[in-house]
Amino acid sequence: MQKLILILVVAILLSFTAVYSQSLTVEPYGVSPGAILADTVGNPGYLGIKDRSSTGLHNVGVEAKVYMIARMSGSALMSPVWTLYEKPGGSATELSASTEVDSSSEIVTFIPDMAGTYRISVSDGAAGDTVVFNAGTYKGVEDNCKLCHNGGVSQQYQPWSMTGHATMMDRGLDGEVSSHYSESCIECHSVGYDTLATNDGFDDFPFEFPSVLKPGVADSLRGVYPAAMARANIQCESCHGPGSAHMGNVTDAKIDVSYQVDVCASCHDDGSHHVFPEQWATSVHATGGHIYTTNDNGRDHSSCAPCHNGKGFIDAVDGEDQTVTERVPINCAACHDPHDATNEHQLRTVEATLPNGVVVNEGGNGRLCMNCHNSRRDVSTYISQQLANGRAPEPHHGPQAEMLTTENVYTFGLDLGSSPHLQATENGCVDCHMFSGDLATAGMHSFSMVDQQGVDDVAACEQCHAPFGDNFSDKKYYLDGNADHDGNGVADGLQIEVEGLLDTLYSVLPQDSTGELVADSTTSFDVAAAMYNYSLVEQDRSFGVHNPRFTVRLLQSSIDAVRGVNSVETRGFTAVNYELSQNYPNPFNPTTQIDFGIKKAGKVQIRVYDMLGREVATLVDKDMSAGKHTVTFDASNLATGVYIYRIVAGNEFTAVKKMVLIR
Repeated sequence: MQKLILILVVAILLSFTAVYSQSLTVEPYGVSPGAILADTVGNPGYLGIKDRSSTGLHNVGVEAKVYMIARMSGSALMSPVWTLYEKPGGSATELSASTEVDSSSEIVTFIPDMAGTYRISVSDGAAGDTVVFNAGTYKGVEDNCKLCHNGGVSQQYQPWSMTGHATMMDRGLDGEVSSHYSESCIECHSVGYDTLATNDGFDDFPFEFPSVLKPGVADSLRGVYPAAMARANIQCESCHGPGSAHMGNVTDAKIDVSYQVDVCASCHDDGSHHVFPEQWATSVHATGGHIYTTNDNGRDHSSCAPCHNGKGFIDAVDGEDQTVTERVPINCAACHDPHDATNEHQLRTVEATLPNGVVVNEGGNGRLCMNCHNSRRDVSTYISQQLANGRAPEPHHGPQAEMLTTENVYTFGLDLGSSPHLQATENGCVDCHMFSGDLATAGMHSFSMVDQQGVDDVAACEQCHAPFGDNFSDKKYYLDGNADHDGNGVADGLQIEVEGLLDTLYSVLPQDSTGELVADSTTSFDVAAAMYNYSLVEQDRSFGVHNPRFTVRLLQSSIDAVRGVNSVETRGFTAVNYELSQNYPNPFNPTTQIDFGIKKAGKVQIRVYDMLGREVATLVDKDMSAGKHTVTFDASNLATGVYIYRIVAGNEFTAVKKMVLIR
């Protein structure tokens, strides 16, 4: 009897757990022109309903087609019930029949026939959710959006007006885009273009495409077709939805802001010439497994959000609160600012500072990537902290910036040198990872060096190197005339040699019975640093390609450090001495770079003084590892003149130099 009661109790608890672990959500579903072309019988994911594109916004044009998707997490949908429970008076709009996507999700559509608010609910058993849409008409930026967003706290108009979006159609009509520019391009280069809808979009007003494209045509057409041309170019309403009901009102989706890729894909994914979202969809950036909100499943992920959430990265760059609740991949809007063309390709930033405070000055547009692809921690401080806690230190996943720059890496006081991959490329990461553009290969917005069939994109290397084979592992690297870096008597390709060095290093590091690296109070700093370097190279994932010389020598010196061997004597490596280099450039305006060397790990201070001896800046004031370092001095707030910078490294080294700031 007791056993039967126990079984019943367990069954009841399991049923409650199943119910409460389920979550039903409903949200807009974006459909790109490329998705429409692909939605044919026989293609994977065929639904048979994708006949009109949609931005996936809550704010839509009257008579536009709206798609909604309901998703059940934790179980399959059983008997979902959809209800359109609010719509404008006089509206005859009804919901479509549902279309199953898979066992746990389905799509329903509707076409709003009047301006106003539409509320839809979906329920399945005890689970349910609602979604609201606003349907409106398009007004154009000059006589609507600009009135409020061109000053004060809302200044999007001015920076947007300098972007390529703001002048796209004008430039096309003026013959500046392409000789092939045609009327078919207007669909994406204007506001509200939808021939199946009447909502004051571009196509709802008289317009005749010119037979000749030349400078001045766009302006002349404004005089002939003022209503249509008021909706020319890619304006605010193209990305935020129609503004007829907005006028400062944001309730009930009367304007919308979405960070999802659907908005961009509505034009940038046509399945032919414009394929950026389709490429991006194959990238690790697009996958959901690594996207964190600030508080995910009860765990604090505040420190993760700036790099593992697109909205979190935007907020981090803008210096705003990084509390994010929506799962946003690292997508178009994360890397490109729709409102600002300050940087090439409207990149959000082309500046990067490593975890130890070093400002990266090389790498061009690739510095955008370095904001996240770094170790997250100052190397010396972190190794010390991990040792104090009895843990084996390892960098955060993806420390490619450190491997490229050789900064923020523990090198045992040795000058290991560097291969010039960062210096030889104008835009660092971008020049290799975005080299190819065909969907069948890697590259571009997939950012992958290996295509979906597993073929290495060696063509990226052949920009600079002679052909060497079909695989990255075929490329040999000769250092001082030797390609056998792991010492096994065989000169293999670089990646194979680096794997051999990693295996050797791992074999000499302290491990537990399961083969995991371990550290405790008896572990020396150098051994712990070798553990860190093992993971650094492993997590870099290029197996030496990012920086061949540095990678090989870092692993060799780490092996020597664990074995108690002096790399200076056995391998001829050069030890770093104390030094303070002359800043470069000099004179400068307003930033300059200062290189310095530290022979022994310890406290380092670098301060800047004016000619009266007054301190004007502290550039470094912390414990630092032995090795070569760089710091950037920004004198934007200082006047023209001669300044003195002074380094103090413990009780071992002091030096002073002058520099000249010219405004």
